[in-house]
Amino acid sequence: MSDISILQVDDESSAAKLENIYNKPNHHIVTLFYRDGCPPCDAMKPEWKQACEQFRQQYKCKDNDASERTVIANVDDKGIQYLHKVFHKIEGTPTIMYMSNKNNKHVLREYSGKNAKRTSSHFLKWLRSSLGESVFAPKVQTGGCWSRSWLSGNGIKRRSGSKRRSGSKRRSGKNRNRVSIMTRRRR
Repeated sequence: MSDISILQVDDESSAAKLENIYNKPNHHIVTLFYRDGCPPCDAMKPEWKQACEQFRQQYKCKDNDASERTVIANVDDKGIQYLHKVFHKIEGTPTIMYMSNKNNKHVLREYSGKNAKRTSSHFLKWLRSSLGESVFAPKVQTGGCWSRSWLSGNGIKRRSGSKRRSGSKRRSGKNRNRVSIMTRRRR
């Protein structure tokens, strides 16, 4: 289980790395093409960065082979000049694209349309759908037997429909939550 790579393409060597990944069979590449100083690009970059970091925290590559052919790339205007054989002509920035060659069938999909909002939640959903084949969400261990619906605000509330055990008394102050926790554990 390994992390998803985020590659900053802004010179010839990083462009060569991206082209090397592109030449691998069954590659999965999501790329943001942007220009420094472009107002729409500058407005979108913080949301994109947040979505990429959340995606990296929630998902891992299935194996080492998948991590060598799966990447999220950020390509600035200098990097675009060095990419010769990978991409078709980029007509404007910002442009986000997904590229794959599953079973020698090339897939090229652009993030666009009515529902393509430039927010981190929309980017995260699109990253999930695009890179879904090469990544998985590891199971997260929770600390205890409590369901999240029990927790709210500063204290713990009873589940709806549950009755208080006979003999338990309501307490006030700091000890009230402690007693209700102990009562629930005994059930």
